[in-house]
Amino acid sequence: MSDLIATGTSEFATGAIDSATVLVNNVSPTDARHVNGVASAAIQIETVLGSASSLKGSFPDLATRLDSFASGSGVIDLTNDAGFAGPLSVVNGGTGLQTLTATKVLIGTGTTDVVLGSGLIYQGPSAVGSGSSITHEGIVSEGGNTKTGIHFFTDYTLSSGTLSVSAGAHRIIIVATNTITINGTISASGAGAAGGPSGVTGSNGGNGFAQPGGGGGNGLSGDGFDGGAALLHGITKVAGGAGGTSGNGSGGSAQSGASSVLSDPFSIMGGAGGGSGGKDINCEAGGAGGGSVVLIAPTIILGGSSVISTAGGAGSNGAADNRGGGGGGGAGNVYIFCRTYTDSGCTFTLSGGAGGSPSGTGSAGGAGATGVKLIHLYA
Repeated sequence: MSDLIATGTSEFATGAIDSATVLVNNVSPTDARHVNGVASAAIQIETVLGSASSLKGSFPDLATRLDSFASGSGVIDLTNDAGFAGPLSVVNGGTGLQTLTATKVLIGTGTTDVVLGSGLIYQGPSAVGSGSSITHEGIVSEGGNTKTGIHFFTDYTLSSGTLSVSAGAHRIIIVATNTITINGTISASGAGAAGGPSGVTGSNGGNGFAQPGGGGGNGLSGDGFDGGAALLHGITKVAGGAGGTSGNGSGGSAQSGASSVLSDPFSIMGGAGGGSGGKDINCEAGGAGGGSVVLIAPTIILGGSSVISTAGGAGSNGAADNRGGGGGGGAGNVYIFCRTYTDSGCTFTLSGGAGGSPSGTGSAGGAGATGVKLIHLYA
């Protein structure tokens, strides 16, 4: 190795390799001359890299610095963030951004930084305001329960059993920030508007939102009552089945109406009730309408064993005294709003309630209308 002497000028700064002449035989090594100064080269290297603890960068030595962004074979390691001082640009395979807002859609803009989409997200409720009558319930997994009204979750799972909707509740609305998973049964059967009552004085079935009710059959001495209508914004959308009149046969079966989706899905209600059956001495009750089921979440999963029922209740049979049968209740509807929908074999029961059979010379009640299922997928 050559002596480290401070003679000559190193070309290190311009990239040339430092070298020394071959020693001449029988000439003292101290007389050998260098083409470039090794000492000068070392000084310039230290100037670029630093020396010892003053090595440029925050790592203690050159080996540690190389390890921060290079693998053992010397290939640059892009999985190690410590090797980069800032965001990786788009042209080098990055986004150009240091932070990304949760659930935002990324939009490419050529070679410039990726931008975050405006309005292209689902942002479900994560809390409710102070004074609200509704509580945010967080992450819930249950095997069955009874619920009414509107419920907000982070994630909701019906793992098994039956989630029942109370009579007269009209609907169940489940909203989740992330995912709704149904493996059990949601039953809103008979949870809609009330049917016409039994007794000396009957009435038309109660009006509903989803589907109309069937008319009651006529009795020996009294006409049947009309089924409740399906309303939209307080206006009759589809009339209920007409009650039977003496000598005019059975109560009318209601016709299903096209299901409307309002701009406010929280106003959705259930089906209409069936009309009371005509009397001899007493009337027979109409069946209650079915409640509607509304599911709102980015991801909705219906398992193979899941069931969703919005069936209308059956009208009462004529017990005696030549009574007409009560009209069947109209079914509720099923509304699903989501981005990703998976149905592995859910059973949907959307039937209108059957009309009650008569006694004596009475006539049968009409059936309620069948409900509809609407799956709304959004981008």
